[in-house]
Amino acid sequence: MRTARIIVLFGVTACASSPTLTNGTSSQTSQVAVGNRTIAMLSVIAEADPVSTPLAASPGGAWAQVPAAYSDLGIPLSFSQPDNMMAGNQGLNIRRQIGGVGLRNYLLCGNDGGGPNADSYLISMNIATQIQKESDGTSKVATVMDATATSMTLGTNQIRCSSTGELEKRVNEIVAKRLNLR
Repeated sequence: MRTARIIVLFGVTACASSPTLTNGTSSQTSQVAVGNRTIAMLSVIAEADPVSTPLAASPGGAWAQVPAAYSDLGIPLSFSQPDNMMAGNQGLNIRRQIGGVGLRNYLLCGNDGGGPNADSYLISMNIATQIQKESDGTSKVATVMDATATSMTLGTNQIRCSSTGELEKRVNEIVAKRLNLR
């Protein structure tokens, strides 16, 4: 299941031409079990839409700010592809907050009765940012994120989370702010 989602975010990196973060879909099948007995198989189509922000800056200048934007949020980079101006973290495991902001502001992972699951479950996240050159010589920053949540007490199957788009916007805003554009 995790491999399919990673392909949506990072499968483009295997292309010979310059990959770009674009809309993508992947299918995921989840098994619902009670004890040792499977009671249902659920198929879900997950769509990952990047959040893009235009920048009045050269692609190289914008790219130089991406690692610092992740650092500001406390997200370590697990990959960086300077030739494609793409970087991010594949397989980030976090709890409660990113950059001092509760995960409930970034993720919709359901509610188990004790509040939003994003606040109490272990979150496994893939996040990537790419700087893309525009035809007028400026650039745009595109960030995409995908996540699942797992109960820390029950250790049950992963729950697919939806993005609110706010973390992607925040990464893009930090890049713009570091360029003195915001």
